[in-house]
Amino acid sequence: MDKEFESVLNFYETNKEDLFISLAPPFDIKFEIGSDRINKFLSDNDFDKGSFDINSNHITVILLAILRKDENGFIKAYISDIVEDKKSDEYLVQKNKLVEEIKLVKEKLFNSDIQDRYDLKINSKAPSFTNLDWDIKIKVVDSKLEDIHLPYATCKFSYQKEFEYSPLTILGSNAFNSLQINFSVEDIDYIIKVFSNIKGHLAKQKEASKQ
Repeated sequence: MDKEFESVLNFYETNKEDLFISLAPPFDIKFEIGSDRINKFLSDNDFDKGSFDINSNHITVILLAILRKDENGFIKAYISDIVEDKKSDEYLVQKNKLVEEIKLVKEKLFNSDIQDRYDLKINSKAPSFTNLDWDIKIKVVDSKLEDIHLPYATCKFSYQKEFEYSPLTILGSNAFNSLQINFSVEDIDYIIKVFSNIKGHLAKQKEASKQ
């Protein structure tokens, strides 16, 4: 087992509470976690950022294959890309390695909740949230105001519009889009209250569905 692969996987498992797995079925998966967490991991483990990204991407590809319930097809396609001779010892070595990696990803990151989220999204009939990017700014000059000094956040909400492969997606149709909105502190306070209320209702329904 590749030590770097296992180290990155353990990092995500250890930080599960702060990790958001952004799902965009059937195209992609991304791990969203604070850069401060990643930087601390890199520093504490003398880990190269390039190697971290490579292993992180490999983990997301494996998890996507698990969620698509296509592990065998993924193994065949992946190994065929790196070893041409299916009868060679190297082919068997690489296959066994990948099988073990899939097993570890299942143990550490996969659960029924993420499978349900994936299945729900892939059958969505409306645009579905994928991720959120943001930055903080201060407005100091405006053509319509004489004096202003206001901090605000610009949030970029990304969402998915298509949920299956089609000739349009192959030809470059826009399966994803985004919307940027500015928020003041008061706006954020209101959103937190509303989403806390929504979260409470969703949690109750989720718990009831398991009974």
